[in-house]
Amino acid sequence: MKFLYFFLITLYSFSSFAQDDNMLPYLRLKGKIESVRIIPYEVQEKDDKTIEKNISIGFLYDKNAFIRFNKAGKVIEKIDYNNKNEVTRHRELSYDNKNRCINEKVYNKEGKMTQEISTTYDDKKKESRETDHRRITVCQLDDRGNPINCATFTTEGKLIEKCYTTYDKDNKVLEKVYRTPNNDKKYVFHNEYNDNGYHTKISEDDYVNFTDNIKVNYFYKDAPLPYQQSLSANGTLPAYSDLSYQYDKKGNWIRKEVRYKDKLVFLVELKITYFN
Repeated sequence: MKFLYFFLITLYSFSSFAQDDNMLPYLRLKGKIESVRIIPYEVQEKDDKTIEKNISIGFLYDKNAFIRFNKAGKVIEKIDYNNKNEVTRHRELSYDNKNRCINEKVYNKEGKMTQEISTTYDDKKKESRETDHRRITVCQLDDRGNPINCATFTTEGKLIEKCYTTYDKDNKVLEKVYRTPNNDKKYVFHNEYNDNGYHTKISEDDYVNFTDNIKVNYFYKDAPLPYQQSLSANGTLPAYSDLSYQYDKKGNWIRKEVRYKDKLVFLVELKITYFN
């Protein structure tokens, strides 16, 4: 059980590289969802089957958070919490009439705005330009408006890093590669999906410190959601855990239980509100 907790702690900092304004497919949720509150818990199950649960920061897409969506399914607000349910970061996003993000405000735990990011689009050049007080990121866009080749500069024009992204037919990220100005790899994030569009594999390769090489695999039977997952880091053998769910009347999962060696070690509760 301690082995699994090691992975949970390690994965707290795992970099999610989905398009963060379109989270519903990555959360494995469907329908006209207005908001979702994600509450993860670390659990200790005793021999008499009683459990002790403590609020967790969470990991991957089960982070301790509140997310609010517009009717197109885009994230318009996201609040992150720590393991005491205290706010650590608050983001607000707004969009143009093509549902492209044009502004993002980031607030710290005291509610003070620490960053404002503005994005403009040049449809003729198929280009976007993202700016804040520290840096500028210019991206080439594909025919669906996805950023595929991006370069980030300081406000003085010095190149900081480059990023290359590929997508599947459903606009989900397949791979994202960050490179130095000299074109050396920094981080490589990789996704694989099944026919339902759900993850079968998530991985991160760290070429900077070589300490965050992480792989997560999901296994399916007949149900849409995975029944098992495996977690491994830095070449260690994978730890396998079993997954089970409870659902609401709309068919979305609202509770996920994670068992390692038949012991309940982690659970996630969702509070979902729907548009009328």
